[in-house]
Amino acid sequence: MKDYFPTILHEFNHSFVNHVVEKYRSELQESGTIIFDKVKDEMNKQAYSNWKTMYDEALVKATVIKYMKDYNFDKKTIENELNEQLNISFFYRLMS
Repeated sequence: MKDYFPTILHEFNHSFVNHVVEKYRSELQESGTIIFDKVKDEMNKQAYSNWKTMYDEALVKATVIKYMKDYNFDKKTIENELNEQLNISFFYRLMS
């Protein structure tokens, strides 16, 4: 179960995060567009074709890492999760 937990948590969090990103769409669009333009090729390879989808994914991925930290997952597991996201161009170093 532990191996699958980040994926389960990730998918569960979409039910919350996607709604929030949509609610604040106008406030997030400018920064989302700037970030997306910098990583467009990497995002498109992962089927994230616009800034909103990228934002949804980025926030969900960040919540998984935050949860792991808050619930005392071992440091190596958290580091692996963070590195996995960094390797696919979700570059949120502020989380570490």
